[in-house]
Amino acid sequence: MQVDIYDFDHTLFPMDSGSRFFGYCMLHYPWILVFAPFQIIMALLLVTKIISFTTFKKYFFCFVMLVPLNKAVNKFWDKHEKEVFPWFKERKRYAVVISASPDFLLREIQKRLNFETLICTNHNPKTGAIIGLNCRDEEKVRRCLLYTSPSPRDISGSR
Repeated sequence: MQVDIYDFDHTLFPMDSGSRFFGYCMLHYPWILVFAPFQIIMALLLVTKIISFTTFKKYFFCFVMLVPLNKAVNKFWDKHEKEVFPWFKERKRYAVVISASPDFLLREIQKRLNFETLICTNHNPKTGAIIGLNCRDEEKVRRCLLYTSPSPRDISGSR
């Protein structure tokens, strides 16, 4: 079986979907701005390399506690699904999409675009916290290699 493997952000979608979703939520649920001071501090800690990107992201999505998540995700993709590059919608082969973006955001677009396998960063949908490891850099490669290996595998990011 031939399989095509794609990154989602900047390959199938022209920008970072998690950041775009945050912007969408700021416009439609402005009360999430109560988290802004905390997120700014976390961003400064990230820029000064006091915390890792995974630690930053672990807390960045805490705003989902204050939004009706399923409704927000559906409305977000209602607006932005058309930005997915059209060539992907015309694919013929089995598709694996791998991304550091949150699972709560990408599961809906997986259904809409009807691609077979999604490997991404798992988050607690109630708190926004990362569960396991961020599917980025070496972790993305590790999960991809696990997926393509012939033996049973756990690609969730838990170790």
